[in-house]
Amino acid sequence: MSKIQSFGTKTRLKNNESLTFGREIEIAIEAIGADTLEIDDIFPDYKVKLQNFDDSIVNVAKSIFTDQMAAANKQRGNQHVAVISEIKNGLRHFDQDKREAAMRLSVLSNTFTGAQKRAFDDQTSFINNFLQELASDKYKADVTLLGLDGWVTELKKSNDLCNELTLKRSQERSQKSGKGNTELTRPLYEKAYNAVVEKLNALALVKGGDKYAELFAWWNARIDHYRVVISDNLGAGKGGKTSTGTTRPPSSGGSGDDDDRPVMLRYKDLFDNMPLAYIRSRFYEDDTSVGIDVLEVNGAFEKNLVPGKYLQNKKQTRSEKAENSTLHEFVKIAKDVLETKVPHISEYHYKDQFYSVITMASELPNVNDLFLIDITKIKQFHEDLEAMNRKLSMALDAANMIYWHYDIAADLFIIEKVVTEKDASTGKIYSRFEINKQFKLEDALLVVHTNDREQVRNLFRQLISGQIHKGHIEYQLSDLMIYGDEKESWEELLAEGEYDEANNIISLSGVFLPITEHKLLEYELRVARDKAEESNRLKSAFLTNMSHEIRTPLNAIVGFSSLLPLAESKEEMNEYFRLIESNNSLLLQLINDILDLAKIEAGILEFNELDTSINQMLDEVVRIEQSRCQNKNVQIVSDKGLSKCTIRVAKNRLMQVLINLMNNSIKFTKEGTITVGYEYLEEEGMLQFFVHDTGCGIPEEKLSDIFERFVKLNSFVQGTGLGLSICKMIVHQMKGKIWVESKINEWTCFKFTLPCVPILR
Repeated sequence: MSKIQSFGTKTRLKNNESLTFGREIEIAIEAIGADTLEIDDIFPDYKVKLQNFDDSIVNVAKSIFTDQMAAANKQRGNQHVAVISEIKNGLRHFDQDKREAAMRLSVLSNTFTGAQKRAFDDQTSFINNFLQELASDKYKADVTLLGLDGWVTELKKSNDLCNELTLKRSQERSQKSGKGNTELTRPLYEKAYNAVVEKLNALALVKGGDKYAELFAWWNARIDHYRVVISDNLGAGKGGKTSTGTTRPPSSGGSGDDDDRPVMLRYKDLFDNMPLAYIRSRFYEDDTSVGIDVLEVNGAFEKNLVPGKYLQNKKQTRSEKAENSTLHEFVKIAKDVLETKVPHISEYHYKDQFYSVITMASELPNVNDLFLIDITKIKQFHEDLEAMNRKLSMALDAANMIYWHYDIAADLFIIEKVVTEKDASTGKIYSRFEINKQFKLEDALLVVHTNDREQVRNLFRQLISGQIHKGHIEYQLSDLMIYGDEKESWEELLAEGEYDEANNIISLSGVFLPITEHKLLEYELRVARDKAEESNRLKSAFLTNMSHEIRTPLNAIVGFSSLLPLAESKEEMNEYFRLIESNNSLLLQLINDILDLAKIEAGILEFNELDTSINQMLDEVVRIEQSRCQNKNVQIVSDKGLSKCTIRVAKNRLMQVLINLMNNSIKFTKEGTITVGYEYLEEEGMLQFFVHDTGCGIPEEKLSDIFERFVKLNSFVQGTGLGLSICKMIVHQMKGKIWVESKINEWTCFKFTLPCVPILR
């Protein structure tokens, strides 16, 4: 029957070696379970005695200043990095003196980088040398110029604190050094060890060795290993007896044997004090239950998650009712990792913190090592980044902007688009930029209109050469980039340079902003402004002209009225009456035009539709105009398109238009014919009226302005400049269209259409 061999360690193993052996035994028993081995009554005492022995060894005992030194070292490292960063930032300063000062300090700082990679005491000396250089006459002025005095003072305080803690730790070690402590704790630990061995051997003898066989075999193998270590310590090289009674072969020098302890045991102190949370657990499974048993946790786990006393040696059993619980997942992962020996990475949320959990199979049977990495800040950063990308994509979409990037070294112009995707695991929707198109810069410039291309190219030259750091330009797109029915397309380009740590420009980035609508609006506003200014000018001219036009007939009326009593004959009196009546008619026409214009603008001009014979109406218009025309060289005739034509129309407004057009023709026709008429456009369902004369004609450049208000082509011809404008407004009110055709010095023809179908024809 197997049993654990006796192993007197009191004088043979060194303190550290005895402690390591004791820790191995502790881990092995916890992996199986002290209650399973039936030594749970004495095993806690063994652990306490082992820990006391551990604390008494100076080389592995934790200094009371360890946490303070770690915090001070972290603060010192951050401040050292901050000083270096401020110096680097100075390289991009616009002030030349500050930029040159930063360059000198940058050369110095390059010699004093990487302090965090050094040992604690070496860092203190290293940083102290850096501070002395900064305080020297060579660099002191540069430090002040860049405003680094405050940063340097804080770094000096942190370094002095680290130096002070180093001295205190040395004093502590001096006080704890010597054999006094271990001479008290080691015998107590060995006594507890022997008690465990004796009870296990007794239990194996009484209950049978099958339950303990595997543990005892491993235990004796470790004893054999340490017998070899004892032989090396004695320096005899003659070997020592193993548990099987054989003698170790002579050593060729040194230990002659690799350290085959479990990794977690070899670096136990490191794992206890590392910032990552660590937990070691044992997986168990039997006929009635399956679960995990927490064996050990480190300081970071206790600080950030749960104190070990609430978890250690308390079996966590998976309930059949909690198949979807977190514990169920941990149990499943633990089993899979032990079977496959493949590490598993998962995510765990505890309170407000998120952890990435790495589960690895230990070298001990049924034991897993779990490392918990705090990824809260990383997740928050990712969420903030996703939120920023969403807002940016919304802004780009709302403004219809396109993001671009230009790699100067590769001469690669890249256009990116926003892509929205859904995370299959979380269901969250996030946005990211994806390359849409890429080409050389000169190829990219082909989309710019030739009139603006050189200006855009010059902007890129200035940015790349460093003459400017950012800029923008508006340009017209080439004909190849015109979309739809637009006659022209416009874009605005915004660009900014990106620089490396040495302040060398490495790339450009920016956005394209379509501004075609903006440009068209600008143009329309300019046209409207010009029209308003022209209208204002014409209005002023109109008022001046109206005062003249009204004063002329009024003067004539007043003048000839005063001459009536002085008339010497009836013929002279009749002539005065005729002149007074003519000027009365002219004044009345002026007033009627102004009133009609006001009514049309107010929308109150009446349009009373009646069944009207167009042929009879033309005869009436001809008679009126023949009576008005005093020029015997001008003949007024009509041209009727149909033998009979009756339509429903506002007769008075139609006659007003025709008479205004006829009056206009009479003014500008010295001789020849004035013809008023119409024709029926059956396909269009319209009547087309016209007034044709053989007068002086209208210059081609004036044809587009002829219907505008206050426009007079000849200021010496009597009239207000409102007649044709009123005609246009009346025709539009009747849903028609009016225009003019002319040949200078030969003829003019006014035409307008009215939508109607003759009742009789």
